[in-house]
Amino acid sequence: MKIQKNESLVLIKEEWSSLRYGNIVESSICLKKQPLQEQNDASIIYYKSIDYVIDIEKGRIRRSRQSRIPNWSQNVFYNQINFDHTQYDSYGNSEFTVYVDYEYDDLKHDFDRGTSQTLSPNISRGLSPKFISKLNAAGKVRYVVYGDSISTGAEASIEENKYFNRFADYIRYLYPQCSVEVQMKALGGEDSNGGLKRVDNDVISINPDVVTIAYGMNDLMEALGVDFRGVDLPYIGPRLHDNIENRQVDSMWGIRTKWMEHSSGGYWDFCDFPLINADEEQIAALPMQSPNDFNYDIT
Repeated sequence: MKIQKNESLVLIKEEWSSLRYGNIVESSICLKKQPLQEQNDASIIYYKSIDYVIDIEKGRIRRSRQSRIPNWSQNVFYNQINFDHTQYDSYGNSEFTVYVDYEYDDLKHDFDRGTSQTLSPNISRGLSPKFISKLNAAGKVRYVVYGDSISTGAEASIEENKYFNRFADYIRYLYPQCSVEVQMKALGGEDSNGGLKRVDNDVISINPDVVTIAYGMNDLMEALGVDFRGVDLPYIGPRLHDNIENRQVDSMWGIRTKWMEHSSGGYWDFCDFPLINADEEQIAALPMQSPNDFNYDIT
């Protein structure tokens, strides 16, 4: 058994929503309004049958008719197609997001065990018959990773948790007789226009059996006309903000982050927001670095 912690989701009306894993241990489910690190006596816990219905085998969940779980269809952006978000007073999903912990059978969640191991329908539907045939024939498959820094696995907690490695390891697990060759062709900072220019040389020319492609973040920056240029000078001044237990505190700005654990490892997420209710006097008293506190020798 494995444990999934703080899986976030929003639920719409009484429609089913898929969880990350299936074959869930029913007694292990804990659905709550806040993630584990923020639990306190006032935290809201949701209860089976009263607030939600769970399908433990398929790994899906939905609101009950009388549920206390926020209904995402009441979000101002629900079903909106063309809109200007600056015209709305509120945005985001925080007030509609809930978090679930559960245990699951990791030997069953993505594939069936029978006389042979096979890809689940959810995964195999996106793969070419040629690729499936090679797997079944115990041949060598070539997997090309294409896209921007997200495809490269930037900021993954460990090398093994990068998506392309997880996918390749999954194939090797299901088909141990096959050889999986991973070709990393993703470039950090690239947009889809750059990818289009080099796809013939970097993808098609090496005749891959399967390709994963992820672009979008850098395209969005270009579409919004965002142009970042900067010089990151090393800070050599005194620490302006004290450390806090169970938090990372930026010494210059006081930005706080906390560790959010999940089944693939975890990440540091922004938290506490000490200035959220600050008045002008408190902001004016905030310690600030001096221009003399940086090393300009590198410029």
